[in-house]
Amino acid sequence: MNSRKRFSIVMVIVLILSLTAGTVTSFAETNQQKLNRINQEISAAKNQLSAAQAEVSSLTGQINALDSQISATSAQIAQTQAQISQTRSNIQVKVQELDAKSAEIVQQNDNLNERLSAMYKNGEAGYLEVLLGSTSFSELLTNIDMITRIYEQDEEFMQQLQVQYDELADMKRELEALEAQLQAQEAQLQSQKAALQSNRSQVAGLRAQAQQNVAAQNALIDDLNSSAASITALIRAEEAAAKKAAQEKAAREAAAAQQKADNSAAKASNTAKAASSSTSKSYSGGVTSYTAPASSSTIISGNGTFCLPAPQYTRLSSPFGYRIHPISHVRKLHTGIDFGAPANSPAVAGADGVVIYAGWYNGYGNTVVISHGNGISTLYAHNNSLCVTKGQSVKRGQQIAYIGSTGNSTGPHCHFEVRINGTPVNPAPYL
Repeated sequence: MNSRKRFSIVMVIVLILSLTAGTVTSFAETNQQKLNRINQEISAAKNQLSAAQAEVSSLTGQINALDSQISATSAQIAQTQAQISQTRSNIQVKVQELDAKSAEIVQQNDNLNERLSAMYKNGEAGYLEVLLGSTSFSELLTNIDMITRIYEQDEEFMQQLQVQYDELADMKRELEALEAQLQAQEAQLQSQKAALQSNRSQVAGLRAQAQQNVAAQNALIDDLNSSAASITALIRAEEAAAKKAAQEKAAREAAAAQQKADNSAAKASNTAKAASSSTSKSYSGGVTSYTAPASSSTIISGNGTFCLPAPQYTRLSSPFGYRIHPISHVRKLHTGIDFGAPANSPAVAGADGVVIYAGWYNGYGNTVVISHGNGISTLYAHNNSLCVTKGQSVKRGQQIAYIGSTGNSTGPHCHFEVRINGTPVNPAPYL
């Protein structure tokens, strides 16, 4: 009977463990799918940012070209306006000449009308009477000469009048040509003004588009700054919570030790030794109450005793301090140092400590943060994958991740930070 009970209990436990394992596996797969989706979104965002930067450069070139066209068109408009002013002046002069010529022709027409009227009244009989009325041969010759001159004068007058009409016709044609030229120049001016307005509108649109692209870049920088501030707050909050938990744990252990001491002196002595041994080997949550092992030679005090985070690769690809960001191309603070290394190379803990963060963190990608006590923490970013979890104790030189290029990164490397009370400092003196 007892054997059957034990067998039943064992089977129930096995069933429960199987269901639990399945649930954990399903949850892990769901998180992996979520991580893959986030990585794809980050890659897409990087491509969009690169495309936006290329578009800004292209738009800048187009704007400069249009500005040159606007300047050239403005000069053409000024030249056309000057031509129009000159043409209008020529038209005014020509109109005055035409008016004068018309007045002159009117006067000549009046004279001609008077002459024709006289000729109509007198006719040929008048000339004949003059000739017949001559009293002498000499007077006859004189009258003949006078009549001849009158005919010649009339003929000359008619020729002059014809010339005046021809000149008047020429002036009218010149005036019509000037007016046509004026209309063409005014049409050209309107066309140039329309082209100028079109170019200005196009420039305004391109500039607005470029400003939108710049705004998108600034939003990315703001997001990176927000991530840096968030991780600073996270480190401080985690260390504060761990410190409080360590203090509460120490108080509970002290009360328990005192209770045991009251019950039995010998038992209290053994308990005190065990508690002392346990306290010297624990991290108490890995925050400011951290006590290093007595046998350890690593004391995290800024004296250069951290080991290199990528021990096989010592090439420094980017130092601590302000720089032009390789993705956003904006000057900002680089809060750590970068060691170039092949993908999936090991990243190790710089010193003993406790992991207070392990997972994806915005632009940092896959990130590990380790608290070493006394307000000192280290950060390892852009990893392909992680080997530790939050709350895990690690030793100096222990592998914590595989180096990669996740988050906002241009290639595989280990981004290493040292933070004092959450504020990033130059890691070089600590290595």
